[in-house]
Parts: sequence; structure tokens; C-alpha cells
Amino acid sequence: MTTYGIIMLNNVEDEEVCGMHKVILSIDSFKGTMTSKQACCAGRDAVLSVFPHCTCICVPIADGGEGTLEVFESILGGEYRTISVVAPDFTNIQASYLILPSGTAVIEMAKASGLPLVEDHKNAGEMTSFGTGELILHAIENGCKYVILGLGGSATNDGG
Repeated sequence: MTTYGIIMLNNVEDEEVCGMHKVILSIDSFKGTMTSKQACCAGRDAVLSVFPHCTCICVPIADGGEGTLEVFESILGGEYRTISVVAPDFTNIQASYLILPSGTAVIEMAKASGLPLVEDHKNAGEMTSFGTGELILHAIENGCKYVILGLGGSATNDGG
């Protein structure tokens, strides 16, 4: 017997598995290794390798950390804006945010103040979230009246 997720298989054909013909994959990112979209695609490939006649629907998700912009953009569309901001370790980096078709800005703290930006020295007490504030300010100065702020994946604990 082989285990695939929650389905136990014992020499059965894919058509025999509870009449399953459609699989919805909704997987969050794996911190530092795969985005939500990549994880969904890997899951889809795994399902189809075992059940080639299934229809797989990929629905990426995010918890406000890494991958949040990608999820919003894949569902609602929008336009990315990239600006120079202060990274958590006080260096300058390029960070992006998304403007939805409605004009609302979506800002992912991890893009300007995230853990992957400071791999060499992860002391949260010595980091800043100033760059996230720069993204918010840029969005407002460029006409966004509403901001959705995803707070996951931060390298800081400075309270903003």
C-alpha cells in the first residue's frame, strides 16, 4: 500500500478512487524554498503522475508573508511598482508592491523587511522596517487611497 496525501492506494486505478476526477490544490509557500505557486505546480505534477485523468486546479494562497503579492496578482491582476528602499540591515535594495486594478496597494512586508534579505545576520533587534514604510509612503504619494499590508516574514521586531 502506498500513501499519497490522504488517499490510501492499494493497486487501484485512478478512476476507481472514490470517483475522484477533480483535485483543488491550495498550498502556501515553503519559507525560503518554494513560492505558493511553485508548491501548487509541484503538487499538481505529483497528482497527475499518479492520476493522469484528474483535473487539477491550482489556487495559490499566502498568509501575508512571502508570496502574498504573487497570490493577489494571480487572482486580481495589477501592476507592480519597484522602488529603492532601506533593507532591514540598512543597505539599499529594490522592493516591489502591487497596485490592484481598483487602485488599492498591496504591500508585502517581506519584500522590504523580510528574512531572506538578511541571511547573514539575523538579529531582529538590529534590523529596521523603515523600507516597508517607504513602500507605503510611495503608494500613498502615487494616489493609492487604500493599502493592504501583509506582515508575515519580517526580519524585524522594531514595532514599525
